[in-house]
Amino acid sequence: MTSTAIRRGLLVQSWGQLDAAKAQIEATTAQVRAAEITLNGVREEARVGQRTTLDVLNAQQELVNARVALVTAQHDRVVARLTRSWRRSADCRCSDWD
Repeated sequence: MTSTAIRRGLLVQSWGQLDAAKAQIEATTAQVRAAEITLNGVREEARVGQRTTLDVLNAQQELVNARVALVTAQHDRVVARLTRSWRRSADCRCSDWD
């Protein structure tokens, strides 16, 4: 396999990682919305005596976990973008050597 083929393969891999990161952001954004709705419902049920304080705390923890997952996915997207940009610029610089 030539160095050009390897570089191009890495660039294609970078695009795939970026697509995956974008999809993960969509999924975790939906997870955050669902956790917010759940927490609101549990709080309302606790207000009328149908849920315990522990239920509310558990729902809050689920929301925190979802938000952490979203931030992690956003981080992964930034890393994927930077990796793709770096590989694109490296491919441009190195293609003159072949």
